[in-house]
Amino acid sequence: MFAQSARLSSFLEVVVETALDGRAELNEYAIGVDVFGRGRNFDQRIDPIVRVYAGRLRSKLRDYYENEGAADPLEIYLPARTYTPAFRPRPRPVPAEAANPSWSTSAQASNSVMVVPFTNLSTTKEHEFFATGLTQELIHALTRMKGLRVAVALGTGEREPNIRELGNQFNVQAALQGTVRTTRKQLRVSAELVAVADGTVLWSQIYQSDLYEIIPTQEKIATAICLALRLQIGIGAAPDMRRAPANHEAQQLYLKGLYQCSKKTADDLKQSLEYLSRATVADPTFGSAHAALAEALVLLATHGEHPPRDVMPQARSEARRALECDPMLAGSHVSLGLVAALYDYNPTAAETEFARAFEINPSSASALHWYGAVCLAPAGRLDEAVTFYERARELDPLLRRVVHSLAFALCATGRTDAALEQLRDALDVEPDDPITHWLLGLVYETALQFDKAIEEFERAWSLSSGMAYTRGALAHAYGMAGQTGRAAEIMRELRPRAGRYVPPIDIAIAQLGLRQYDDALSTMEQAYEERCPWLVLLNIDSRLQPIRLAPRYKTLLRNLGLPA
Repeated sequence: MFAQSARLSSFLEVVVETALDGRAELNEYAIGVDVFGRGRNFDQRIDPIVRVYAGRLRSKLRDYYENEGAADPLEIYLPARTYTPAFRPRPRPVPAEAANPSWSTSAQASNSVMVVPFTNLSTTKEHEFFATGLTQELIHALTRMKGLRVAVALGTGEREPNIRELGNQFNVQAALQGTVRTTRKQLRVSAELVAVADGTVLWSQIYQSDLYEIIPTQEKIATAICLALRLQIGIGAAPDMRRAPANHEAQQLYLKGLYQCSKKTADDLKQSLEYLSRATVADPTFGSAHAALAEALVLLATHGEHPPRDVMPQARSEARRALECDPMLAGSHVSLGLVAALYDYNPTAAETEFARAFEINPSSASALHWYGAVCLAPAGRLDEAVTFYERARELDPLLRRVVHSLAFALCATGRTDAALEQLRDALDVEPDDPITHWLLGLVYETALQFDKAIEEFERAWSLSSGMAYTRGALAHAYGMAGQTGRAAEIMRELRPRAGRYVPPIDIAIAQLGLRQYDDALSTMEQAYEERCPWLVLLNIDSRLQPIRLAPRYKTLLRNLGLPA
């Protein structure tokens, strides 16, 4: 479990050896220098790297002793508010021969299952959105079963996975997998539950229905699998499924909208908005469609595609409409929390909405991610935000924006190597994702590697269909690299023109690269008046360092409800 984290391994080795040698109690400064290679001028009050990694080490040790180290006779633990480890004996494990090896009764299998993304076997990829949506529906349903640990195996859905290898990797003894086939009018879904150890099929079912009965089919599969697990291992109860719309057209449009929204480019978001809007018209009582539309509208504002005042009030209205249709939709409260944090600049109201979302569904990966991104990170609580991101990724590794937020947080705390590692892994899965390339540029710029930063920002601009945030970042990088002529040229291209919205925050970033600090502050004040969403990240964006002591900047932070 520690093999893939050199930093945590080194941290653990240093503190344990120091304690065993009987040397003086470890302090944050010594660890920063010895483990993380910080220089003699290391100031732990400014650089929180030791505190952040200490929290991760405590969490990793807990996970280790719950899994790989369950049989270890001695436990190493790191008490809170200290860096000196302690040691204690562990209870004697039950002998292996006393355990029942069958999947349905073994201790490990009784609380874990791995979901393998369903494979689309249709002759065309037109209905790939259904396979993706079905996988997400199953994850959602299974994570709501009390006492069940759910792992998700990453994959493209195009090659046959090695169930035994994946099962061992995720420490589970059963895997849920399946295929989807569609013809012009028929839908056929095959699902099976497989024992990891020997490949035995523990449960299987084939569903065939009219192609337009997609949502009911998803619910039947999710319900059947939850019931099968309950009967096999006696865990929880099948969750209440979300209400299916009466209108078949609404079902199709809703799933297509979710699929397009997951891609996150400008054109995909606009296409998603069209599908979801049509779904709510086709069935005005379809709560899930209203909730998805609310989040899509928020994303249009955060990506700078529309003025926030044009879409955020509508997002709030759609989220409230979703709750009228179905009061138990956690996603509606997530969207309301996003509007409160990013548009109203009201952190307290946002916290309240996320608390309601967690009450409804404590295992919502979307809620965990967004809470970290818009509540914890803006407040400077980056170590807590990282914990929420990692939990969200465990629940849904297919949620790409979690990796983006994690990389941004790592970069903000100076851990550029760790951020680069996360983003390079993301490119292995999705090589043409513009946000990943934009973040790579930001990390390289933080590390003062301006040539690489410029290259990544150019790539992000090309892939994003011209989103303004990539252009503002590019101008800033050119300016910081001393190429002020090119930076000024790009900034002129950013100026708003007829029919095109450019968020003021992106212009301000370009101005900072040209060291036009007073102009940048004025532009940020304009961004505040226009309710630009990502102003909430002012405190943790390293590019704003030159103006952080300015009184106007501190006033802006107070207006945003952020610590000044």
